[in-house]
Amino acid sequence: MKRSLFLPGLSGTLLALLTVGLFMASAVRANIITSGDVSPDDPGTWTSSTRVYIGDDGTGRLAITEGSMMAVYRVYIGHDSGSIGTVTVDGEGSTMTNSDYLVVGDSGTGTLAITDGGSVTNDNAYIGWDYDAIGAVTVDGEGSAWSSSGYIQVGDRSLGTLAITNGGSVTSSGGYIAESSGSTGTVTVDGVGSTWADSVFILIGEADSTGTLKITNGGSVNTVLSSLGIASGSVDTAIIDGVGSTWTNSSYLSVGCAGTATMSITNGGAVTSSSGQIGWGGGGKGTVTVDGSTWTMSESLLMGYDCTGELSITNGGTVTSSYAFVGYGTGSGTTIVTVDVDSELKVGSADDSWKGTISNIETIRLVAGAGAGSGTYTPMSYGTMEGDGSVQALGGVWDETAHTITVSDAVTARGAGGATASLVLTGNQRALITDSGTGKAVGASFMGGDASTAITLTATAVSGVNFASLESRIAEIEEKILSAWSFSTDGYTVSADHPVYLSLYADSAGGLLSLTIWHRMSGEWIEYDASGLTFDGTYASFTVTELGEYAVTAASAVPTKGMPWIPLLLLGE
Repeated sequence: MKRSLFLPGLSGTLLALLTVGLFMASAVRANIITSGDVSPDDPGTWTSSTRVYIGDDGTGRLAITEGSMMAVYRVYIGHDSGSIGTVTVDGEGSTMTNSDYLVVGDSGTGTLAITDGGSVTNDNAYIGWDYDAIGAVTVDGEGSAWSSSGYIQVGDRSLGTLAITNGGSVTSSGGYIAESSGSTGTVTVDGVGSTWADSVFILIGEADSTGTLKITNGGSVNTVLSSLGIASGSVDTAIIDGVGSTWTNSSYLSVGCAGTATMSITNGGAVTSSSGQIGWGGGGKGTVTVDGSTWTMSESLLMGYDCTGELSITNGGTVTSSYAFVGYGTGSGTTIVTVDVDSELKVGSADDSWKGTISNIETIRLVAGAGAGSGTYTPMSYGTMEGDGSVQALGGVWDETAHTITVSDAVTARGAGGATASLVLTGNQRALITDSGTGKAVGASFMGGDASTAITLTATAVSGVNFASLESRIAEIEEKILSAWSFSTDGYTVSADHPVYLSLYADSAGGLLSLTIWHRMSGEWIEYDASGLTFDGTYASFTVTELGEYAVTAASAVPTKGMPWIPLLLLGE
């Protein structure tokens, strides 16, 4: 028998509104589903003062779907050691609101997925909080949002990952990636419309830790200031790759302090900041590569103060600042700026036609590899250069007055297993030697001579036991040898003051997994920290300060032209 709801004293309109309200309240909770180890176990009892544990000391799950809303005090996902907690907030209108902080991977393993328009809000948030914990958060899809009124820590004392994909968005008031000793933190912002907007700072690697920020395929990160490699022992990486991928800092961006930090801006990526620092105090190292991309600063670029700083601008990349310091003050670090002839360092402003000042007390290298065409280039635009540092033109002749480098034709030689090329450095600074058996070639670019300096370059393909020992050395990292050559010169002593820019054939490099340069020293192949390493689609080019045997190895897939090579470990895959 049907029953009618009748409440004496209520008008029909009020009764209708109450009925709708009761229905909506029921709908809000209807699709909050728990299973396993959840405390308290009944979502119907949760209020804004409740502490909720998803995976307290066992395995627990929580799903908030189809527009359901949950409001609590704190949520711990994967609370105790050995526990596993999983939370899904899925669908438009589905919401989890925490009036206090959120922990994903407290001492156990925690996973939070915000998908298809779901949203989560909280104060501070921790992803991978305590020792041996694992935390992972995914914010995926247009309309999916995570908002922290406080900071977000990704890898506090353990392992934490945050992935913002396919138009998802995250907002915070402070971001830490790999915040404490022994931690590993990785943040990925991937895809057009995927954003991380932070109103205070993003700090990567504050302690003895490993932190990675990857902005790819049109993703964007916006903050006030950012710093990588802050503390001793930290190894940190930022990758900004692809057209539309942006990292915007309204204040400064610092790469390398007491720790080791690397930033790669590639394939049309763009970074902006008011000022920039590479290798700034603390005795660490900062390395920046701008490859076919841009780093734009409205104020100064400061490199190498009591720290090692390296900047490479390659494959049409551009770096702009109002003032540039290549080495700064009395610091003990080493600073090297490498600009290939197709790229540009622009100092000053567009309004003054780039008439700013470069203070150079260290080393600037202008390089023309085997793939560069002969002719005159302007790789640096500025008004004045101060300081007693050097400008080394490798592969051409530098005109200090005109700020141009004239690149010579390459002297060619060909032979079975290698050959010898003769150069007069006042006229020709480049040589290209081809192995007639394999068709593989190597290039070498020298500094021009002030007199009729005649030199010879001999390049011999490495074979036999030396080749076999290299194959054995790389078997563990699953790479293959692309080129291996032995170099020697007569009439030219290679040193830090007179380096050589080598270009090893690498056209069959096979995919963006890794590209490694090796140098054989005392009979053993050692991974070589190649300054200015870049790949132009045919040659892997880098600067050396001594000759001998060098090789380039890579994984099997074909790399994108113009992409500088980053070790697999740094990519965080």
